[in-house]
Amino acid sequence: MSMISLGDLAQSFMLRHHNATTRQEISRLAEEVATGRTADVAARLSGSFSYLADIERNLGRLQGYRTSASEAGTLAAGMQAALGRVQDIGSGLSTRLIESDGSGIAPVTAAVAREAVDSLDSIVSALNTQIGGRSLFAGNATATAPLVSAGVLRAEMVAAAAGQTTAEGVQAALDAWFDTASGGFQSLAYMGAHSGLGPFHLGPHETVELDLTAGSPVIRTILKQVGLATIAADQSLPLSPDVRADLMRRSAEGMIAVQDDLTGLRADLGFAEARIEDSKVRQEAEVSSLEIARNALLGVDPFDVATRLTDAQQKLESLYAVTARLSRLTLSDFLR
Repeated sequence: MSMISLGDLAQSFMLRHHNATTRQEISRLAEEVATGRTADVAARLSGSFSYLADIERNLGRLQGYRTSASEAGTLAAGMQAALGRVQDIGSGLSTRLIESDGSGIAPVTAAVAREAVDSLDSIVSALNTQIGGRSLFAGNATATAPLVSAGVLRAEMVAAAAGQTTAEGVQAALDAWFDTASGGFQSLAYMGAHSGLGPFHLGPHETVELDLTAGSPVIRTILKQVGLATIAADQSLPLSPDVRADLMRRSAEGMIAVQDDLTGLRADLGFAEARIEDSKVRQEAEVSSLEIARNALLGVDPFDVATRLTDAQQKLESLYAVTARLSRLTLSDFLR
């Protein structure tokens, strides 16, 4: 029966102990190389975590503001793009309506009237834009498209103007439909909320509101003016050619008049975008400052850690070599 001396057993335990501690040291140093921070925070801070906890708390708070600002910036940019499209469509249509006024060429007038129908489709599509599944102009009803389809909107406007035979009558009918509380627009066309989006928090005492909806007066005016031109194109109404031409002229004049108001909306939105961007810059500066402070507490010298990691790996390789040599040792080798 083979015998193992106490010395051999102690030597085996010693090698195992050195192997385990070296492997632990390698694991710790590898973590420090990867993260750039000490793996033993308690030892580095001598058990005093209050300053580090304050830094982490402020970083968490800033992350919340950064998320809010990013979301607000995305929505504001989407709203700005949509309003820009609406303004371009309205401006282009008004120009062509004016150019066709008095031409006396029926095909030209009919073509511009059909363009008005297409323009209404495009404007409604722009106002129904969603970003990340959220409607831009539906107020706090972000899961709902703010407007009915352009086809339904045209049908409702035609129904409101039914029975009118003059341009003045059609104008008055649409004014009532769009602008009065009992008119059809609020109940039949606008599907969004009447309250805007809640404020986005950009800082401890700073918020920004993006509360423009497709039910706002300026947007309603744009839809109404384009609607006048689409009614001029609708052959189901008993309107004379002169009345249709008058409606197209009124539409062009109305769209030109509302351009300044639309520009004002976009300017207000641009001011909000500027505030959002300023807050992002400020937040990034605060985050950088806090991360520098945290690194001063927990950071390690990457060159020193890499050197110690290499030394530990070489030490482990030496232990493996010694262990392997001892395991192959025979009596004849021992007596040499």
